[in-house]
Amino acid sequence: MERFTFNDEYLARLRRRDPAAWQHFDDFFRPRVRAKFRAKFPWDMVEDLTGATMLAAIESISRGEPRDAARLAGYVFSICHNKTLEAWRLLNKENLIDFDFDRLTGKGRTPLQEWINNEEVKKIRRVLTRLSSRDHDILICVLYDGQNRDDVCKKYGVERDHLKMILFHARQRFQREWGRD
Repeated sequence: MERFTFNDEYLARLRRRDPAAWQHFDDFFRPRVRAKFRAKFPWDMVEDLTGATMLAAIESISRGEPRDAARLAGYVFSICHNKTLEAWRLLNKENLIDFDFDRLTGKGRTPLQEWINNEEVKKIRRVLTRLSSRDHDILICVLYDGQNRDDVCKKYGVERDHLKMILFHARQRFQREWGRD
């Protein structure tokens, strides 16, 4: 793997939009960024994420960031890390299961729709019973009852940031159990 020391002159060439410097920048970082994404995402997402990371790096360099050329590699990889977190958030949003129990018991539905809704309610209840009591109770308090998160924090004696983590893991466990059912 090529080792390269980034200096102020190199960063100045990038800011002046020197084609040779940009070509080197792309040749140096693109394979490394792509490798990081390949380890975490499906192939169809890798090129989009790589392109988004390179574009964000180019825009940042044009704005004058980073100021210290020695930190260029770390800066580019921090952009890569941020794009990874952003992609995970989007993937998790798409995979969340809607807990709107009121919607499951609507009026004016066909018997088949009512049967399907009843089956979903039964499945949700089965999955919830397989969770730990804390996960079960917190999911019900926050998602079904709609309780204020600060009140839930007080009730369970946890900090707000810790509640976020508990909810995240409880949702993951719910989704795993949902897939098994």
